[in-house]
Amino acid sequence: CVSHHARTTMAGVARAVEPPGATHDLAAPAPPQPPGEPTRLLAPGLIDFEHGEIAKYSNLPPLEEQIPMYEHTWLATWIMGYTKKARLLTYDFSKLVTYGGYISAAARGTVFTMNPRVGLQLLMWLLMSAGFGMLVVVAQPIDTIDSSQLASFSNYMNALLPIVMALFISLALERWWSLRIVALGAVFDSVQNVLVQLCAIFPSREFTEIKDRLLRYCLTSVIILVRSAKAEERFLKVGDMVKRHYLTEEEGVLLEQVPAAHVPAVLWCWIMRGVLEVHHDFVLRGGSWEPFGHFISLCLEARSAVETLHTLLETQLPYAYVQFIVFIISINNLLVALRS
Repeated sequence: CVSHHARTTMAGVARAVEPPGATHDLAAPAPPQPPGEPTRLLAPGLIDFEHGEIAKYSNLPPLEEQIPMYEHTWLATWIMGYTKKARLLTYDFSKLVTYGGYISAAARGTVFTMNPRVGLQLLMWLLMSAGFGMLVVVAQPIDTIDSSQLASFSNYMNALLPIVMALFISLALERWWSLRIVALGAVFDSVQNVLVQLCAIFPSREFTEIKDRLLRYCLTSVIILVRSAKAEERFLKVGDMVKRHYLTEEEGVLLEQVPAAHVPAVLWCWIMRGVLEVHHDFVLRGGSWEPFGHFISLCLEARSAVETLHTLLETQLPYAYVQFIVFIISINNLLVALRS
């Protein structure tokens, strides 16, 4: 989902239209326009993702390599990432409500299908309940068993468990939303703001190369951010990024020597350095340093968001708290098995 959002974001950022009434040539030749559509002019070094005219403006790979693969099922849409594993992108809320929880439980992506151990747990408690029932029938007649105390304790646990689970689910959702808004959202905002301001402040052809390089770094930072968050090894392999022209061979060698968690921060340092190069030339020609301070803030915000992302992913909930919840659930399941 993150890679999909990054590419979609870049598609919008990359289409820069020359302001009406401009008296200087700021735009590269536009790709052929479909009949009836207004002419769009691309700023040099940027990319028209929508019409696939990438080779004319950048060294990035063709459009078909940029757009990820999708798989549509009756309930959800899945996206294929670089790991070749399907990830849930969107689901049909109306179908989920219409068909209900029983039919949708067998669909891919639910708690019952993501982890096969859930089904095994349900089977275990079902067999345990049946075993207790057979043991009671064999050992003692049912009409002589007093289960009032057991029922009272079970009712108490059934009243306590929803409160504990509600707090746990609320905490999990809060962390997930913070991950999306505070971490990923901040990175996406910085990417868009950096590129949009570069196009607006430095539109001339002489800045084509640096804008193309910064676009590559911005795209790579988002993709690498996802990889570093899922990395099981200390160092990332970015050879595929080099082959697809997101990175040069020299840049790939340097990034493979950096621990995975710090690679996105290094890329944002490169973006900041690239912006400094542009401003240096701009100031030598009589421009102002004032816009550079805002670029620095955007890059630092993105770096802080990367750190926030790794902090949220690597910081587990307190062990005693989680173990207590698991213990209460186990006790409640055992009481339900005994009562039934």
